[in-house]
Amino acid sequence: MAFTGTGVNPVTYYSCDQRFINGSTRNCLPIGSGSYTIETLGDARVMTLSNPPATALTNHRVFVERNGLVYAGFKDKLTVSKLARPNSPASMALLAQLSMPAIDPEAPQPLTAASYQGTWDFRPATDAFSFSVGTRQVINGNNTVQCFDNINGASFSCSLTITDPATGAFTRTTGTSVITGTLDFMTGTVSGTNTPTSGAPFAIVGQRR
Repeated sequence: MAFTGTGVNPVTYYSCDQRFINGSTRNCLPIGSGSYTIETLGDARVMTLSNPPATALTNHRVFVERNGLVYAGFKDKLTVSKLARPNSPASMALLAQLSMPAIDPEAPQPLTAASYQGTWDFRPATDAFSFSVGTRQVINGNNTVQCFDNINGASFSCSLTITDPATGAFTRTTGTSVITGTLDFMTGTVSGTNTPTSGAPFAIVGQRR
């Protein structure tokens, strides 16, 4: 695709041959045209494309910009399906018959320390767009943590404690520094301050992988 054509926010779609040796493209021919739109969804900006060529894929390509980085994503194509499901009164009656507690769909999801399990990357705020610096923290479901250097992949000893599961506040300690900050459950982002045992504190950022 290319951002060329007529009208507002034009897009031209191409069909290209692909070299077997290195995957490069050649002999591209236009096969359709459309336009793009950009909208803000949550903490991201999402680009969607209109009138894409018909393909056997079950989704459409989208592009997502978050924290200054652009990711390729997809949006499922609309489909029609019929499925019978119990409504709220029927679900509550079923839960009662199974001696299970009723569910309040309006109640917010309770967060625990285990809610933050996964892989989190921490980087200095001055290198916010680089993935080859900083550290990687793997938080396990049993609240243990493993830490790795993003430069050489080497592991090192660390401890990470979720001090407030409701907000994601945490403290990570190594032999050379203490990081305090917040893991945002909804956006998957990190913010905080790294305080070395020697040297000046500096801001850190990051995201859940």
